[in-house]
Amino acid sequence: MEALADKTVRLMSPGTSHRAIEPGGLDAVLDLFGWDSDALDPAIPAMRINGGAEHLVVALRDRSDFQAMDYDFDTGAALMQEMGLVTISVIWRASSTVLHARNPFAGHGVKEDPATGAAAAALAGYLRDAGLQDTPFEVIQGVDMGVPSRLLVAASAGKGASVAISGATRRI
Repeated sequence: MEALADKTVRLMSPGTSHRAIEPGGLDAVLDLFGWDSDALDPAIPAMRINGGAEHLVVALRDRSDFQAMDYDFDTGAALMQEMGLVTISVIWRASSTVLHARNPFAGHGVKEDPATGAAAAALAGYLRDAGLQDTPFEVIQGVDMGVPSRLLVAASAGKGASVAISGATRRI
């Protein structure tokens, strides 16, 4: 991984929330990436998540599926706009303290975002509120696109509470 900047920043997200994906929404997302439901990690159910912006989180079982993630840009842009999503947060859990993320951002003209603090905050809030994880963790993002970043997230106590996000990206 390329060296990260020596400066970090710490921010607090707005409140967080999560809700079920509308009927047909998950199937459309899986079709976009060429996955079926067997690719999903059952420990982290797919969900709409929000930490100041609307995301859809999809957790994958295998790192190989995560690394091979690709999609048709125009189809992805149309789907994200139709669903009102800022990103689709594709994650793979390496351990209880390290998750890897890729965030297609086509609805706003970017194939993939290398560091997405709002998605990391929304994810931490979802995991806390769903009883899946209430301890801090790292989100490693941008590695597969050559722009590595590391975000540290710590959810505040209480359902819907904010999340502290800090991290570093490579110097541009």
